[in-house]
Amino acid sequence: MKCSKSLAKAVMMTQRWEMIDVPYLSIIIPCYNAVNYIDRCMECLRNQTIGFENLQVILVNDGSTDFTLGKMLFYENMFPEQMVVINCEENRGQGAAKNTGLNYAQADFVAFLDVDDVIAESFYEKLYKKIIDELGELNYSGRLALHSNNEPFLDSRIIEFTKYAREKVPKAFLYMYTNGTLVTID
Repeated sequence: MKCSKSLAKAVMMTQRWEMIDVPYLSIIIPCYNAVNYIDRCMECLRNQTIGFENLQVILVNDGSTDFTLGKMLFYENMFPEQMVVINCEENRGQGAAKNTGLNYAQADFVAFLDVDDVIAESFYEKLYKKIIDELGELNYSGRLALHSNNEPFLDSRIIEFTKYAREKVPKAFLYMYTNGTLVTID
């Protein structure tokens, strides 16, 4: 099976990795003949209280025969910093589409969403905080990136999320990169 993304997006993803920009959550959404659901799904994601700019949305076209891919590319062009569209030429099912999406996830944490699901506006913020709470209970002491696909200091919520993570995971090394310079949060 062949899955691909546009050459321009491949260059952008390479540049993103070089800049070390990491979203809070990568959301993988497998899509098969889902043209009628994508708008509502994107509306739910754009309204998330964690901030759409703090999410990486990975849409995987699983061999759709309708205009699903066109609709996905529309959103990728509209939100190039948050969106990745992967086009798989043949349908292999949700499991394979999710696994394909995992290859492009950049965040420390990954979530899956069905394209026809409607989620509460605070869903991913609550999920993120629950993950941080669980890491605290495990006495996590590894590295944790707390910034978005954009310049971290332009994210008005970075202080709130950093304080929350520091309180819950005091032994973790919290870090961010800004314009190529490592900045620790301690």
